[in-house]
Amino acid sequence: MKNLRFEYVDNRIHIIDYPAADKVLELPDTQITKRLKDMFLHRSDLHYSIEFMQSIHVSNSQIISKALVHSAIISYYKCFGQNDFRNNSLIKKKVLTGLPKEASDVFDYYKSIRDKFIAHDASRYAQVYTGAIIESSNPKPFVDIMATAFIANIPDIKMDTLQSLFNLLSVTLEWVENEINKIMNVLIAEFSQYDITQFKQLNEIIYTVPTDNDWDKPRY
Repeated sequence: MKNLRFEYVDNRIHIIDYPAADKVLELPDTQITKRLKDMFLHRSDLHYSIEFMQSIHVSNSQIISKALVHSAIISYYKCFGQNDFRNNSLIKKKVLTGLPKEASDVFDYYKSIRDKFIAHDASRYAQVYTGAIIESSNPKPFVDIMATAFIANIPDIKMDTLQSLFNLLSVTLEWVENEINKIMNVLIAEFSQYDITQFKQLNEIIYTVPTDNDWDKPRY
């Protein structure tokens, strides 16, 4: 997969690596182009996850390390969940094909942490209590009401013990990039046969920077 250099000029994409090229045309929305778009979104999320993990350092405070782990896990499992705007969610069985069972165990372990602790409170990592404070020797024992939450730290905050998660992110990214290469090769084979008349039927890609009013309007 080529990482092409490009720039935006007047909302239009200009490919630096192909200086003679003067237009970038938008491909029709088909099953294969939609899959390519989804894979690039997954690739972006996986890169974020890996960057979060790489930012964990012994000099970080515990809260920063915890936030980085949370962010890495959330970005990773977003690729596998149901999504109204990504029809091509990653499938665990396909991504981990050929890997030892331990890879599946690591996937399930961190997914459980994500489901039961990070995204929801469905484990003993988060417990809350309410109680009545009393003076048991007093005829009128009531003093006050208290409530408190006990939130346990996710285990394995240190990078050396999070290596299994980092490995999981890396193999998933490799799988996604291989899938992107396969799709790109199919599209190259198809559109390299087009003549200028066929290309004139396609619209140029015009990128518009989103505003504050566009945050809830996905478009790709």
